[in-house]
Amino acid sequence: MNRIIISVFLLGIIFFTACTKNDTPALPKLNFTDTSETKAFLDTTNFGVYKGVLTGTTGRIKLYFNNGDTIKKAMITIDSLSDTLVCTQQFVIGQPVVAAFFQGRISSLTFTTDATGKNASLDNFIITNRINVFGVLAHESKTDLVYCYESKFTGSERGNFNFISYGNQTQGLAINVLGQTFIGKGLLTGKIFKLVLNGPLNIQNIFQGGIEDTKDYFSGSWIKSTNQSGVFSGTRTQ
Repeated sequence: MNRIIISVFLLGIIFFTACTKNDTPALPKLNFTDTSETKAFLDTTNFGVYKGVLTGTTGRIKLYFNNGDTIKKAMITIDSLSDTLVCTQQFVIGQPVVAAFFQGRISSLTFTTDATGKNASLDNFIITNRINVFGVLAHESKTDLVYCYESKFTGSERGNFNFISYGNQTQGLAINVLGQTFIGKGLLTGKIFKLVLNGPLNIQNIFQGGIEDTKDYFSGSWIKSTNQSGVFSGTRTQ
């Protein structure tokens, strides 16, 4: 009799667990491509496509730099604003790019990268009616697709946390409601990431978490060197 009761109990647990999993709706797959936009023959050069994320408050950038043609343009979206910026300067393949100037209708920036497309950076970022605009970006290649993620963080402080991943590397930014910006890098191990972001007065924010199987959603927790902490969650946006 006891064996029958135990068996029924175990079956009940199995049935309940199965129902619980089935009752949790799967997150929808977002409509993003997992194919590099950089032309294959430009993978290890300064030419190609760069992708990144912005703060000020939150947004993203895609920058085309002679990707098999002579077009140099950057498309940005930040909150409800969007702009296309162009660069008229000329550059040589396989040579460093220093402070290439891009001008748009409501924004401008300078873009720098080395001869192989590594260590890309955005500087002198100006957007009308926006302050504290910063960005990070990376050169996309067949072996290093660039995934762009945006989120909100809550807890002791609130704000936006955005980052990019490419290969096993990450770069990110966070901005809190006080307008303080934190920028840094980290590593991606499998689906687990950890970024150390540095800000004013040598204050650090550590954001760590995981990316969901489809690479479209992520979440985690954050902690500040001044003992604030909280959580974040967001989605892939490019």
